[in-house]
Amino acid sequence: MRFTCTFIVAALAAAPASGQVQPAPGYKAELYFGNPQADQALVSFDWGWDGALYYSTGATNWLPGMSVWRQDAGGSSLVFEDAGVYAGSWVAAAGQNVYFNEDSHFRVYATDGAGPPRLVLEQPNLWGLFPRGQDMFLSGADAFWTAALYVAPIDASGNPGAPVELGKVGSGSGPLAWDADGNFYVAEGYNGSAQPGVFRFSAAELEAAMADPAGAALNSAGHLWTTLERYLGGGATGLAFDGQGGLLVTATIFDGPSELRRYDIAGGVAGDYTVLGTSPSRLTTVRVADGLAYVASPEGIYCVSTPEPATLGALAAGLGAMLLRRRRG
Repeated sequence: MRFTCTFIVAALAAAPASGQVQPAPGYKAELYFGNPQADQALVSFDWGWDGALYYSTGATNWLPGMSVWRQDAGGSSLVFEDAGVYAGSWVAAAGQNVYFNEDSHFRVYATDGAGPPRLVLEQPNLWGLFPRGQDMFLSGADAFWTAALYVAPIDASGNPGAPVELGKVGSGSGPLAWDADGNFYVAEGYNGSAQPGVFRFSAAELEAAMADPAGAALNSAGHLWTTLERYLGGGATGLAFDGQGGLLVTATIFDGPSELRRYDIAGGVAGDYTVLGTSPSRLTTVRVADGLAYVASPEGIYCVSTPEPATLGALAAGLGAMLLRRRRG
């Protein structure tokens, strides 16, 4: 089962409560799922093959303690718990498995919702995991903590094989996404010396790197697509494409508010961006379903309206500055 957002309440002018996603004028946002774990912050989420919502939580104040939960119409059930590890950044579903990682031993687990989770991978300095087709892409760092990308084949049982490095991109590990044509986007999760960037590689470049990792490795040079202005010392924690081909980005920083941005794309080039919503809390995973953006905050998951094809032009022309539009970096 998948819950739906009704948008029966849209308090656009109200001051945000702690952690609330406040929509920009012309958009709507409401709480889709409130985090029932009062002593932990919600970190990431995805919907499993069984229709249930899977979500991870971590101890507040950056302390050890991680749990993964399965939510269906009957309530939340515990899937995984370890008080001694830091919460990993990602939950992702693929096939009949839901994968999640922890950030102490850099382990990846998988669950089919029926039995206990199984350990399927250990990847040093792993940040996030991104299943796509029969491959699992990994964002992390090498032994010297240089940001690096990896790929591992997924077998028929849903277990990833040995990761192969695809190249080194950016200064800090961050989320990955693909557009409808298979072009590959890599965001910096942190940059302390410059505005964090989003890098773009064509589908052909990614295929070449997968076929010949040593001879066609991915690298940052000539691939900077845009920068997350005003987020020096921060970066992106989520990437996803909406149904109109716009790129959704959660931009975060440790000592400031987070934004859910939507970047226009024309011919593969980044155009203006629109701030769809803001939060005083740290926004993380963003996913798209049924024409809506779903974004995680410590307090829960919010759904935010995204432009419909027929209204994109009207929104841009009629609302103008109200939409908090900014030029790309």
